[in-house]
Amino acid sequence: MGLTVGYWDIRGLAAPMRMMCEYAGVEYENKMYSDFGAWMNGDKPGLKEKNPLINLPYVIDGDKVITQSQACFIYLAKKFDLCGGSKKVVGEADDCKMLEYLMEVFDVRNEIMGLVYPFKTVCRDEAEHKEKTVAFCASVATGSFAKLEAVLASSSGPLLMGAEISAADFHLWEMIDQLELMAKKHGTKSPIADLPKLAAFYAHFRALPQLKKYFDSDMYKLPCNNKLGGAYFM
Repeated sequence: MGLTVGYWDIRGLAAPMRMMCEYAGVEYENKMYSDFGAWMNGDKPGLKEKNPLINLPYVIDGDKVITQSQACFIYLAKKFDLCGGSKKVVGEADDCKMLEYLMEVFDVRNEIMGLVYPFKTVCRDEAEHKEKTVAFCASVATGSFAKLEAVLASSSGPLLMGAEISAADFHLWEMIDQLELMAKKHGTKSPIADLPKLAAFYAHFRALPQLKKYFDSDMYKLPCNNKLGGAYFM
């Protein structure tokens, strides 16, 4: 069996993984599930025999089955040498930078998901979703994105870890893009309008020639979030 990335038929947590595969120029199967039954009663039981922790997203690479988004990001980063110039990810302090940045972006992602899904109980209806999304976009420059702006300001290149791309760059770009789309939907200003380093990062990443095929594909046109979860923003 070759390389497979499995997730719902949305961008979500799989978008960074799909982009990493596209950037690396490898052949892979983009396995997508449109409903709970197709996953729970289809592939999950067999994959659970290989990995008891199995969930979405997952990566299959030969006889390996990896699950949990951060583990999948790190696995693909190591496989494709997308670690910001360092193949080591866990071990010495200098090798943990990518993991630090991945976790920081995941914190931002969780804040955004609180705005998107009703089951998070942050936004109980559409009106509250709009109100809190507009407020979040206005405050993010001094809040969630401030630390990442500082990281880029101290970087030796246009990316989080300098000139060489890492898994964290893929996830950061995805979350900026999703928040940009949310801001446009609600008629509020760009959340990175006052963050020049993040704005430059966002533009630089979008223009990478290795990702042109991805941005021109149906994968990029998928909904950001899942209607099965009652998302206010798709």
